[in-house]
Amino acid sequence: MVNFKPASTATRADCTQAQGLIAGIPAQHLIADKGYDSDAIVEQAGSQGRQVVIPP
Repeated sequence: MVNFKPASTATRADCTQAQGLIAGIPAQHLIADKGYDSDAIVEQAGSQGRQVVIPP
């Protein structure tokens, strides 16, 4: 099942909303593009037991 939520309005970067979007969603992996490759996002996903997959 995919849980879709709009990340933000057009004037905000989606990566600033990522932590709220992934909180509490059960998943084994976080697959994202390099725009989401921040230490905070990677650390949160790891602390929730997710393997992070972000291509170079």
